[in-house]
Amino acid sequence: MSAMFFGTREDEAQRLHEEALARIDGRDLAGAREIARQLRGMRWSGAFEIEALAARAEGDLEGAVRVLEEGVGLAPGAWSLQQLLGTLCSELGRLDRALEALDAALRCEGVWVSSVRYNRAVARMRGGDVGGALADAESVLEDPATPPFTLDALRVAIDALARLGRADDAISLVRAVSSSLAKDDVDGRAALAAFDALARARAGRGEDEVRGAIERAVEGLAMRSEVIDALALLPAPEARVRYRVTISAPRPPDAPVEIEGYLRVFEVRAHDEAHAVALARALEPSSLRSAIAVEDVKVLGEDRGPARVVFASGRALFGA
Repeated sequence: MSAMFFGTREDEAQRLHEEALARIDGRDLAGAREIARQLRGMRWSGAFEIEALAARAEGDLEGAVRVLEEGVGLAPGAWSLQQLLGTLCSELGRLDRALEALDAALRCEGVWVSSVRYNRAVARMRGGDVGGALADAESVLEDPATPPFTLDALRVAIDALARLGRADDAISLVRAVSSSLAKDDVDGRAALAAFDALARARAGRGEDEVRGAIERAVEGLAMRSEVIDALALLPAPEARVRYRVTISAPRPPDAPVEIEGYLRVFEVRAHDEAHAVALARALEPSSLRSAIAVEDVKVLGEDRGPARVVFASGRALFGA
């Protein structure tokens, strides 16, 4: 976190800043704001980040932007404030201001370049600058400081390539990213299988080829929206009812031993209840399918279109 003209109390300010972030995660927004008040008194620029994040947690993006505009006016060299301002302006559709703030962040000392360039890629995509978004996303993928943003940047890149009519290049890009993974990175390979499925579906590859990539993602427990997006591009019979299916399954192999299992919720367009359950089960690893229990099935209403899973939640783990 870049700081604003602090004195000898930097360690204390940093500790308070981290505590405030934890309070926001715990929805103690009043407590976070009280800490932000203290940080303002210490002339720590993180105060503005805390106030803005608290406002965003309440759904007040306008209020968050106002706080951040004040913050960057006082501490223009705080790259994280500029980045957060750019990100929120992007969410609000104020793309010129978003790009201005993100460009300012990149000029700051100590900036985490790959973080800012990822957010700028998103803003550029929203603004229709597909080529610029692709350039930023590819830069992020090439940056060794990138790991937290790798998959997010990859999604921007393959979306941009699709819009540029270069769907086959997206397959090559996924393959290149996959080749950089460690051999024992099982989770990473499963996630990339989901991207591979989407890239191949968009490139018009054969259904068996796409479903093979989907199966690799599912077997690796990849809870990725790209699986759902790839399924949406495959042929399917027409259905007319949407169901919500809640399933439970035993502890997955990657979960701590104290975990007994997990719940997962799907929304499925299907012919009938049995069909909906079957489609949901197909997005669970084959090793767990026979042990899956159906906890609930609800009819959500009429929804005509291809039969498929249209939404899948992550895993909600439960224990004793």
